[in-house]
Amino acid sequence: MRYLLSSLLLVIVVAANAQEVKSFTLVEAQQYAIQSNKSLKRSQIDIEKADIRIDNTASVGYPQVNGSAAYTWYPAIPVSLIPGEIFGGTPGSKLPVQFGTEHNYAMDLSVRQMVFNGSYIYGLRASKIYKQLVRKQVDQTLVELQSTVATAYLTALAAQESYDVIKQNIKTLERIRFETNELYKNGFAEQLDVDRIDLSLANTRTAIVNAQRQQELALNLLKFQMGYDLKKEIGLKDNLDLFVNEELSNYYSSVSRFNRIELDVIQKQIELNKMNVKLQKSFYLPTLNAFGTYQVSAQRNTFDFTHTQEPWFRTAFIGLQLDVPIFDGFKRKSDVADAKADLRRLELGREILLEQIDLEIEQSKTSYKNSYEQWQNQKSNLALAENIYNTTLIKYKEGIGSSLEVTNAETALFDTQRAYVSAIYELLIDKTDLDKALGKYTEFK
Repeated sequence: MRYLLSSLLLVIVVAANAQEVKSFTLVEAQQYAIQSNKSLKRSQIDIEKADIRIDNTASVGYPQVNGSAAYTWYPAIPVSLIPGEIFGGTPGSKLPVQFGTEHNYAMDLSVRQMVFNGSYIYGLRASKIYKQLVRKQVDQTLVELQSTVATAYLTALAAQESYDVIKQNIKTLERIRFETNELYKNGFAEQLDVDRIDLSLANTRTAIVNAQRQQELALNLLKFQMGYDLKKEIGLKDNLDLFVNEELSNYYSSVSRFNRIELDVIQKQIELNKMNVKLQKSFYLPTLNAFGTYQVSAQRNTFDFTHTQEPWFRTAFIGLQLDVPIFDGFKRKSDVADAKADLRRLELGREILLEQIDLEIEQSKTSYKNSYEQWQNQKSNLALAENIYNTTLIKYKEGIGSSLEVTNAETALFDTQRAYVSAIYELLIDKTDLDKALGKYTEFK
């Protein structure tokens, strides 16, 4: 009974672990990364900060209202000296008198409203453009993330394909080893034939251990780029062949270099710097502010401000304040010149970026063409190597071929298989680079 319960528990644990393995297509992996990648989440916080910056800038133009209350106690009321002749005293004499009361209380409400300020107008516009710039920068992070995940996914697929090929080769070698050993037992083969196959089998088993480690490393890299838990298992739904069915012709003919997100980013930086030039110029303009204050105060000889018979004194005033900049030692002039220099630098940077994009596109096209042709060649080579291997194996079984020929054909086949997998991987990586160069990843936003 105990054995049965243990077995059931083991089955449940195995089933639970199996359910934890989640598989992704490339598109699903990219979508998961968009939702989970910590670097992207950190970039999105910058949008929130940009909103806060806009609100902070806008708040300066709203009415600024302040209230205050002050209580003053004079244990010794200040003394003032007045001419004595006012009260019939000797001319030139001074008479000490005290003005005021021991307890004083005042409350006031002041309002200040900006009427015109050029720097506020352009500053508010600049903060809105800054938010647009931050959004473009987040989009740029998104494009980089999709490209990075695609590279990691294809690397993991190539490692998995390599592992599967070696695993299949081991099964083939084990079958041939069994058949050759049977021939040896019946006197139709030599011990050397068996030894050759054992050596190939040992080398292939070593290769599969290395392939398995490479596969684990590739999957961990993919999980990291996706923001997936490194402790959890992950599966890949796609296979390499799925990505190489697209024809080379007309693949990139309809795509414009202006799809690149980097151009959008630098264009927003240019707009922001243009606004900065206007902002610096606005400091030459005068500013106009309205203000007003309403105050009530009470003066008592005793600490009693609730007595309704005692008077409260009121004060109110409203005014305008005009500030006109006259001379600041040429500081504003240098600030405008500095802003214009930054603008020219960015405009030149955009021209350089366009040239770099054109060069990157041409290089990516060339690399993709070369990889495509290499893949086509390796595809033909693989078919040829398989045909040679199968023919050599048939000749060996019929007694008209040697085990050395089989070993050589087998080595050639395995090398061609590895070259074919490598060619597919290089083709897909070059295709990913070309997609990025052409700005195709912006289509996934």
